[in-house]
Amino acid sequence: MNRKKFLYILCGVVFITSACFAQDPQFSQYYASPLYLNPGFTGITPQQRLTSNYRIQWPNLPQAYVTYAASYDIFVDELKSGFGLLATTDKMGSAGWRTTTVGLNYSYKVRVNDKIVFSPGLYFGYGINGLDRSKLQLGDGLEYDGISLDPDLQKLGNQQYFDFGSGFLFYSRTLWLGAAFSHMNQPNLSILNDVSRLPMKTTIHGEQDLL
Repeated sequence: MNRKKFLYILCGVVFITSACFAQDPQFSQYYASPLYLNPGFTGITPQQRLTSNYRIQWPNLPQAYVTYAASYDIFVDELKSGFGLLATTDKMGSAGWRTTTVGLNYSYKVRVNDKIVFSPGLYFGYGINGLDRSKLQLGDGLEYDGISLDPDLQKLGNQQYFDFGSGFLFYSRTLWLGAAFSHMNQPNLSILNDVSRLPMKTTIHGEQDLL
C-alpha cells in the first residue's frame, strides 16, 4: 500500500468517526471546500479564491437534506496572513428546519524551510438554528384555528449562537497535512429553551502528490 492510498484511507476513517459525534454535513469532495475543512487553508493560494458547494442527500425523498456552502479568501503578503469569509446553510425535512452560519477565517503563514509552510488558522462564526412552526403538521388534537395549544410547541423557535474553531496545516507543492478542531466552545443548538450542545469535532486530513 503506497503512502497516498494510506492517507486517503486515514482521512475516510477520521471523517466517519467525526460524523458519529457531530451534526455537521460532510461533503464527499471535501477538498473542494477548503475553508469548511480547515481554517488553516485560508489564503493558501497567492490569488484570491471563491468557491461554492452544493450537496443533496437522498434526493428521491420529497424533502431531502440540502446543504450549500460558499467561501472567499485572500492572502495579504505584507501581513503574511490569509483572510476569509465562509457561509453555509443546511436544510432538512418538511418543517423548514434550517441551520445557517456565517464566519470569518484567519491564518498566519510561517515558513519552516524552503519547501514547507506552516499555517495555523482560526474561525469565528455566528449561526441560527431553527424551524418554521407554520409548516408543522400536528395530530395532537390540541389545535385551534390551525394553531396548536401544546405548551411545548410554543417553546419552539430559533436558536442563535456563536461558534469557534481552529486548525493547522503543513503544506508544500506536493504535500499537505493538517488537523482542524470545530465547535471548540460546544455551542447550544436547542430550539426548546433547553441545552443541546454541539460536540467538538476533530478532523485529520492529508494528501501527497507522488507524480
